[in-house]
Amino acid sequence: MTTNTPHGARIAEPADLRLAYPEKRIVLAHGVWDGLHPGHIAHLEQAKAMGDYLVVSVTADKFVRKGPGRPVFSLEHRVHMLQALSCVDLVLVSHADDARSVIATVKPDIYAKGADYQVGHDGDGSAFQLELAILRSNTGEVRFTNGVTGSSSALLNQLTLFPDATTRYLADVRQFCYERDCDIDQCIDQLGGLDVLLIGDNIMDQYVTVQALTMSPRASHPAYRHLGTATYPGGVRAVANHLDTFVNEVTIITSDSYILKTRYVLPDGAKQFGVQTFPDCKIEDPGLQRERILDAARNVDIVMVLDYGHGFVPSQFINEMSQPDSKYAGLYYAVNCQTNSANYGLNLATRKYKRSDYLCLDEPELSLALSRPIDAITLGPELNTEIFASTLMVTRGAAGSAFITQNGVEYTPALALKVLDRVGAGDALFAITSPLLALGFPPFLVGFLGNLMAAIQCGIVANSRPVTKAELKRAARCILAGL
Repeated sequence: MTTNTPHGARIAEPADLRLAYPEKRIVLAHGVWDGLHPGHIAHLEQAKAMGDYLVVSVTADKFVRKGPGRPVFSLEHRVHMLQALSCVDLVLVSHADDARSVIATVKPDIYAKGADYQVGHDGDGSAFQLELAILRSNTGEVRFTNGVTGSSSALLNQLTLFPDATTRYLADVRQFCYERDCDIDQCIDQLGGLDVLLIGDNIMDQYVTVQALTMSPRASHPAYRHLGTATYPGGVRAVANHLDTFVNEVTIITSDSYILKTRYVLPDGAKQFGVQTFPDCKIEDPGLQRERILDAARNVDIVMVLDYGHGFVPSQFINEMSQPDSKYAGLYYAVNCQTNSANYGLNLATRKYKRSDYLCLDEPELSLALSRPIDAITLGPELNTEIFASTLMVTRGAAGSAFITQNGVEYTPALALKVLDRVGAGDALFAITSPLLALGFPPFLVGFLGNLMAAIQCGIVANSRPVTKAELKRAARCILAGL
C-alpha cells in the first residue's frame, strides 16, 4: 500500500493516522475512480461531511475487475485527479481487488459507500460483506451517501471505448436482455447446480522472464539474463480453476505426470521462444482409463473433453461417446480439440470425434479438420454435419467468434481492448460456454459471455489466476452500462 497526501503533513504509513490525528473522525472511501464524474465528487463531499479527515483508497491497475479495457485512466492519473479535490485529505493505493487490507490498516471510524451498495451492488455481496466484517471488528461503521449518482462505466462506454460496430453489438445485447427480462447475473447463477467431469491433458505453463543481452562473443547465438521463473496450471487444470466458482462440483481425470510448456519472455511480456518437456512415463492402460472415465461420467451433468493432442484421451472412450445408442448419450458432451506445435495436422476433430453436442475450434483447427483453406469454408449449418457436432463454436482471434447451429450463425465481436497474454483465452471461453449451452441458453447470449470471459483472460498472464463468477458478472454489468 502506498501513500499520497495532497494536503497537510506527510504521513509515513496509513497506520500512523491515529497517532497524527487522535481527535479526528476518519472516513474512508474506496473505489477504482476510473473517470471522475459529478457522482464521484458528490459522494466524496458527503463522505468528508461525515467526519473530519477523508482517506480515499484507489485500486491499482492490476487489480481492477471491471472487464476488458479497464481501467481507462492509469493509476497515476486516477491518483492525480483525486489529489486535486479539496475534500480529500489522503490518497492511498490499494494493491488488492477489494478494500479489506485498507480497512484493516486505516481502521476508519466510518466507511462511506454509495447508496447502490444497500441493494447488493457487488453482485453476490460477498466482497462487501467481508469488508464490513473487518470494519466492525475495528469498531467502525458503514454509512451510505445519497443524491447525485452516476456510473464511470456508463460514461466511458458512451465515449466509445470500442469500435462502432462493437458498441452497436453491445447495445443489442442489452436490448436482448431487456426484451426477454433476462438477468445475466441470474443466468450465470444457474450454473451453480451443475456437476462437471473434465477430461484432458495435464499441462503446466512455465514463464521464464529474461533480459536480452548482446550476442555471445564466442558463438553466434543470442544471450539472456535470467530474471525470474513462474509456473502456472494449464490444460485441464486451468479450466477446472475457471469453473470452480461457477458450478457445483468439478471432477478432473488427467495423468499424474504433466507436460511442461516453458516460454521465455522479456519483461514486457514479449515471447522469445518456447521449449516443451514431455514425461518419459507412458499413460496408463487405455482400457482402464476408459473405465475410470465412464464410471465418473455416471454422476455428472456435463462431460468436457480438452484434447490437446498429447495422447491422454483414450480412443475407447471417444468411440463409446460417439455411439448414438450409448448409455452416456444423454450427457451433455463438449469437446475442445486443439492444434499446437507438437501435434500440427495430427489432432483433427473430424477424425477423432464422430459425435458431440458442442465442439469448439479455432479457424486453423477448422481448416485442418476439413482439409481446405479457411477462405474456402462458408460458415453455416451445413458445417455441423461435416464436423459431427450439434453446435460448433469457431474462434476467430481479433474477428471474434461464430456460433453455428442448425438455426444459423451468431457472430460475436472480440471484446478484448488490451491484450496482455493470449495464453488460456480459448480455455476460458470453453469453460463458460460449455455449461451455458448445456442449460439451453441462446447462442447470442452465450457468445457474449464467452467472448467476455476470453477478453478478461487476455488481461491475465497465462493462467496465473482464474476468472471468477463475481468478476464475470461485474464485467458484464460494466461493459453494458449506459448503452
